[in-house]
Amino acid sequence: MRTFNIQKFKKNIDSREDKTAKTINKDYRMERFSYEDENAVVTLGQQSDGLYVEEVREKNSVYKMVFLYYEDTCSLAYEGLYFKDAAIGIHKTYSKDGELTEETDHDAGLKDQGILTRVDMVEVMKQKFSIDIEKEDELWLMNLYKEDEKYIWRIICNANLEKDIDFSYAYKFDAKTGEFLSKKPFAMEG
Repeated sequence: MRTFNIQKFKKNIDSREDKTAKTINKDYRMERFSYEDENAVVTLGQQSDGLYVEEVREKNSVYKMVFLYYEDTCSLAYEGLYFKDAAIGIHKTYSKDGELTEETDHDAGLKDQGILTRVDMVEVMKQKFSIDIEKEDELWLMNLYKEDEKYIWRIICNANLEKDIDFSYAYKFDAKTGEFLSKKPFAMEG
């Protein structure tokens, strides 16, 4: 069973002497640090509810695995995969004894409505435009919305001068069929 690396966390975060001040200080509970581990960036921290958090993201990837650990035992409480900051796939919750207590399929709601998932749209973008939106430097934003009773995936890709793409573009697709609808230059307003 996976456990939280409390020694590494304390070594990098716990430099203050007064434990009382640290647990009362709201900022302490949200403090995090990151380090590189081979091809990944690992972030360790502690949430305001006391759970320790470990995020593991491969370099230049939109995917990250998130693990939460119980404060008193450092045992695994939760694990789940995220695409940017959107939960995807099956997430699991565990008791302090390591027993699986809950599984949640974050793609089930989309699948039940016949909507393509983010992972499905990765393949659509690769096939239709040779763009790998699994890479963080390629994808800026991906969102699903309803327009005129039709679900639309909007995928905004970053400008990439190495590929002679001078502008960010917003691609729109029918979210149920993957049919390409439009491609327009995208600029941030504001």
